[in-house]
Amino acid sequence: MRDGPPTVSAEELIDAIAGEEECAVALLRCCKASGALPLSLGACLFAAVKLRRTTVVKALLEGGAPAHNIVGELPPADLVALRRGGVAPDGVHHWSPLVIAVRQQSLEVVRMLLEHGAPAGLAVDGTPLLLHLNAVLESTTPSNSGSGAAAGSSGSDAPFGGNDSSLAGGVLQANLRVEERLQLLLLLLRHQADPLQPCAAAPQRCFLTDCRDPWLLRLTVNYVRQQCEQGRRVSDLEARQLVQAAARAWLDLGGR
Repeated sequence: MRDGPPTVSAEELIDAIAGEEECAVALLRCCKASGALPLSLGACLFAAVKLRRTTVVKALLEGGAPAHNIVGELPPADLVALRRGGVAPDGVHHWSPLVIAVRQQSLEVVRMLLEHGAPAGLAVDGTPLLLHLNAVLESTTPSNSGSGAAAGSSGSDAPFGGNDSSLAGGVLQANLRVEERLQLLLLLLRHQADPLQPCAAAPQRCFLTDCRDPWLLRLTVNYVRQQCEQGRRVSDLEARQLVQAAARAWLDLGGR
C-alpha cells in the first residue's frame, strides 16, 4: 500500500466531474483534507461550470480555484484534459467561467463566482457581460415577451431600490422565468456590470440598445437613472440610448 496522501490529476478530477457530482465532491473534499488538490483548478472549475455542477463549483471555489480564468490561457495540458473529459473548450477560448454561467443563466453559479471575485464589469473578449446575457435571452425569449407577465406593474419608477424587497415586490405577479432573469440582471448590476458599456467591435451597441425584454429594460433604465442621481455623468450618446430604451420599455409594456 502506498504511503502519503492520495494524488489526483486534473484529468482524473475532470472525469469525476463529468460523471457523478457526489463522487466529484467527495474526491475534492478528500484531496483538500490531505492537502493534495491538483494544480489545474482553473480547468476543473471550467468543467464544473460548463457541466452545471453547482455543488462541485462551490467545492472548487472554496478549495482555491480562481474565479476568473480565461479558458484560452489554461496550460495546454489542461486543454487536453478537458477534451479527454468530454468538455471541449473549442469556441470559448476568450470566455471566463462567469461568461459561461451567465450564458447558461445559472443564477446560483453566477452568484458564487461573483462572491469569489469574478469581475462583472470586465469584457474579456470585447463583449460586455450584459451583452452575453442578452445574446442568450434573445434565443429563448419570444418576441411578445412583454405582453404576458405583469412584473413591476405596481412600481415602474423604482424596481431598483436600496434593498431586494423593491425588486421582489415588483415581480410577484411575473412568471418564474421573468423573475429569474430580473434576479440575474440585478445581481450583475450590483456587481458593477454596466448596461452602457459598449461592445468593442461595435461601439454603438450596448445592453440598453440591444435588449428587447421590457422588464429587463425597465429595471436597467431605473438603475442608470439612480446612478445619474448619485453623480454619474453620461455622454450624449449614452443619454440618447437611455431615453430610447426607456421609451421602448414603456411602449412594450402598454404604457405602464
